[in-house]
Amino acid sequence: MSKVIRIGYFDADNRTEQQIQHLVTSFAAYKEDLHLTPISDNLLSSVDFLLLFSDHELLSISPESEYLPPVIVLEVAGDHSFFSIANFDQLGYVLEAISQKQYHIENRTMLEIIIDQTPLLALNDIYLSSTVPNSRIRYDLIIDGVSVSDIPDSANALLISTPTGSTAMAMNLGGSLIYPDAAVFQIQAIASRNYVRKQQIISDDSTVEIEILDASFPLLIQMDTRRVELQQEIFQISKARTKFNFVQLDDPTSSPSLDRKLQYKLSFEDTADLTSSAKFILHVLQQEDRGLTVNDIGEITHLQNRKTLRNALKLLIEKGFVRRQENLEDLREFLYFFNKPDLSKFYNT
Repeated sequence: MSKVIRIGYFDADNRTEQQIQHLVTSFAAYKEDLHLTPISDNLLSSVDFLLLFSDHELLSISPESEYLPPVIVLEVAGDHSFFSIANFDQLGYVLEAISQKQYHIENRTMLEIIIDQTPLLALNDIYLSSTVPNSRIRYDLIIDGVSVSDIPDSANALLISTPTGSTAMAMNLGGSLIYPDAAVFQIQAIASRNYVRKQQIISDDSTVEIEILDASFPLLIQMDTRRVELQQEIFQISKARTKFNFVQLDDPTSSPSLDRKLQYKLSFEDTADLTSSAKFILHVLQQEDRGLTVNDIGEITHLQNRKTLRNALKLLIEKGFVRRQENLEDLREFLYFFNKPDLSKFYNT
């Protein structure tokens, strides 16, 4: 008898009864080979694979876990995913490939940042800004012990991204597309007056130090979906010792390539005509993956000017990036959602 492969999933409150039934039915044919079990964060070590159903769910996992199993990401209908290998309806096909060992593991580099002497990891990017929007930070950027410039720079924010994160916030901010196997990191200084500082590509073996020379307010550090507010003068960022592991099917036609996903994303997300506030709000709505009121958006983005917020939302709605609907809990206000495109037509199984 072959070894039983244990596949876990988070039994989230928003998982529908129909979806649970589809999971159970799909696994029924493999009951001797594949075992499905609902788990929580502290039970990750009990499974061989982790089955996830959205990019938000993936980015919400704590990568500092002692053991993080390889992840299988499926795209639920209408929920655009950049990490998915198949549609949710194609779960049976994926399970067959797992059962027959027709898959391989793709390793993705992560970033490590030291905050209050504690290392924290990020798969996509690390974003450093002031807690008050548009407040500039004066800083020195030191790479492998050498300052990039004799003259310190100032910027609204700094973004350090992995190749995986190059298709996320970095792309919205005009960064370069970096393929997943490239051994580099990307550094972007937002609204820097120094042309050299605006965008840099460095080896992922480099150690980056950001020394804060002057900041009028506490700093906000965002690592994928996590946020920390603190006062700290020096930040050290480097390649994490561990990698994030994705399951990829051996059949190259089973899921869309990075090129095809980007092509579809860019056909939907041409953000060239958006204001910086609109781009920031769009990114927040994508990351939060839920309906937000104007007050919620203001609280998260720290954009205090309600006219700026409403104009940005109006532009995003006109462009088709965002939709709004009545807030049934308070009919005096609306909820705003990221208008997710559907990649299902790109799957060929």
